[in-house]
Amino acid sequence: RRKRLCSLHDAIQAFGSLWTSDIDSQSAIPHIETLLEAKHGDLLEHAKRVNFYASLLAEHLNLSQTERDIIHLGAYLHDIGKIGIHDRLLSRDSTLSNQDQELLQCHPSIGLQMVANIPFHQSVLDIIRHHHERFDGSGFPDGLQGDAISYPTRIVALANTFDNIITGHGQWKGLPIPEAREAIRLEGGKSLDPQLSDLFAKVVW
Repeated sequence: RRKRLCSLHDAIQAFGSLWTSDIDSQSAIPHIETLLEAKHGDLLEHAKRVNFYASLLAEHLNLSQTERDIIHLGAYLHDIGKIGIHDRLLSRDSTLSNQDQELLQCHPSIGLQMVANIPFHQSVLDIIRHHHERFDGSGFPDGLQGDAISYPTRIVALANTFDNIITGHGQWKGLPIPEAREAIRLEGGKSLDPQLSDLFAKVVW
């Protein structure tokens, strides 16, 4: 455990120092991967899958390269705030109390604080803070509704939800792809953008 904590400390320092140079944000992805893995292996694997699903959806939308780059970076950074969350709360085997849930829900705000001095595009910052907002307005941390949630954020939020559905994370039990596809469609208009939900249900395998 001590070795892993030292590794995490070194990774955080290295991550911060990256942005004092002229490194391109996309070139920073391997360093983000190192940081996530140093905290918790599941964070990295989840980020990779969210990026895959978000990129799959982006391929079927008329998006610019800049928008695709934002989604790519945002997918990797969306849970960066979990680095500031106790490991126990990140374990899939843990039963979380209401207080634990409240602490876990702080990770978008923590993530935004972590990157506050890094010159990311505003849409990347939106993804970090708002990927748990719900289309019907019942999400957190700001209770945004509908189009008030940025389009790239809605894409990453859908990808995040889909991965949670198939891996059995959060409220989900873990579903095979056909049932997960239907679950995504049914979330349209509730937690997710209904147009994106319908499209994703058609294009995912």
